[in-house]
Amino acid sequence: MPRTRALGYIFLCICLCVVLPLLLRRLLQGDARVNRFSLSSYPYGKFSGNVTEKVVANTQTNASANLTAFCANLDDSTQPMLDYQTPHPEETDLFFASINSFSHRNCQRFRGAFVPQEGSPVSAQETVYPLAFTIVAHRNPRQLARLLRMIHRPTNFYCIHIDRRSLPEFSQAVEGIATCFGPNVHVVPPESRVVVTWGNASVLEPQLVCADMALKQPGWRYLLNVAAEEVPLRTNLEIIAAMKALNGSNLMECFRGERFSSWTKGIQLPNQVSAFQCE
Repeated sequence: MPRTRALGYIFLCICLCVVLPLLLRRLLQGDARVNRFSLSSYPYGKFSGNVTEKVVANTQTNASANLTAFCANLDDSTQPMLDYQTPHPEETDLFFASINSFSHRNCQRFRGAFVPQEGSPVSAQETVYPLAFTIVAHRNPRQLARLLRMIHRPTNFYCIHIDRRSLPEFSQAVEGIATCFGPNVHVVPPESRVVVTWGNASVLEPQLVCADMALKQPGWRYLLNVAAEEVPLRTNLEIIAAMKALNGSNLMECFRGERFSSWTKGIQLPNQVSAFQCE
């Protein structure tokens, strides 16, 4: 029993001499920590990096001062297109259908993150070497709008094909997106749209419809096929450099027809012609 009591006294002394001073020191001095505010979470912001702020938790005064400084940074009038006092609407079908004007406030907000604004310079190479894009879409207008926001340039031509089976709400949203980005974005009219079935020749029909529309808009150098679910890995300027390297030729990946003999139903092509499937 005396031994147990002695161990208890030793443990109590350790707590009083070591642990308790550490707790008191932490409470009195505060725990300085660093919070990084990732401004990429603000989709319409114009910040170019992260804001690092040291938050000291020992007094309410310091915390209030830090919060005031951070809010002042957000409310800086030198930063264009910032309005965090107004909640941003959810990017639904109705939202995109409503931005049916190039000057619409929500249109300017949405485009402002990536698209060069009026008066901003576009490189000379992009001006003299315009491209044409065909985009096939059947759902998710938000994803389509974000794709267009990344690849859009005022000198290019864009054609969007909507699957004939798509809902009217989706079609209205795509029309609003096209109007928001400007007159160089065209939507295939309803009477020219086709029903696209995966693994069928109908997959190529939207490309042909858009190619026909693109031929009526002279000036572009290359026609690129893009799906609305894709995301570009290169900038517009890098794509132009790659297209220039092709020097007017097409780059296609082809496979021997033996792999797809069931598609030709065993028909032998004349004159020793071989069948290939190209992409």
